[in-house]
This record gives sequence, structure tokens and C-alpha cells, in this order.
Amino acid sequence: MGHSTLSKIFRSTLSSMEETLCNQWISFEKSFQPCKEWFHEKYNFPGIVGAVDGTHLMLLRPIENEHIYFNRKGKHSINAMIICDHKLRIKAICPQYGGAAHDSFVWKASNERKVMERRYNNGDTSSWLLGE
Repeated sequence: MGHSTLSKIFRSTLSSMEETLCNQWISFEKSFQPCKEWFHEKYNFPGIVGAVDGTHLMLLRPIENEHIYFNRKGKHSINAMIICDHKLRIKAICPQYGGAAHDSFVWKASNERKVMERRYNNGDTSSWLLGE
């Protein structure tokens, strides 16, 4: 099988999986309460709804827009922001920015930041993410 054919099949398969499985299993706004209770009981940290961090997913050198994917360590990557709950289940993932993007940029552009900001502005001043 040719490389281009395999790439098309792989891309199509991943897109189908993302459309069907991610919405079912990955949801940031589903109940925060179990996570809040666990962090409070285990570490006496009130209001923690998850943990957030960025990670670099290494890539082969891209043909187009190489500078977007060139990270501070001299490698090509995607900077993916991941939020997990107290059971290490992925609650959100944002893998859309190149390795040149700083974690703070990815966070500021994320839907999850908008969710947290909206909740805060609507009076939920006791929901927090742990981050490094």
C-alpha cells in the first residue's frame, strides 16, 4: 500500500474515532464535584476540578510552516494541553498548536479557559485547576 493511501486511511480513521469516541469519553464540563471532593479529602485542597499541563508531541520535520512546529529544544512538535481529573482520566485535550507556542498561549486560546472564566463570572469562585 502506498504511503499517501495509508495516510488518507489513517486520517479518516482518526477523524471518525474523534467524532464518535471523544464526545462520549472526553468532556470537561461533566460533574466537577467528585474531583473537588477527592482533592479536598486527600490533600485538603478545596475546589480543585483537575490538573492541567502542556506536553510536546514530537513530529517529523514538516514541509510547510516549519517555524510553527520548531520548539525551544530544537525539535519539531505539537504543544498539546491536557486536563485530567483525579482518576487521571483525560477531561480535555487541545493539540492544535505547534511546538513554538508557549503553554500560556495554548491556555489563553482554549475553550476550557473560557469555560472556567464563564463559571467564575457566574459566581463559581471555588473551582480551580492545578497547573505547573
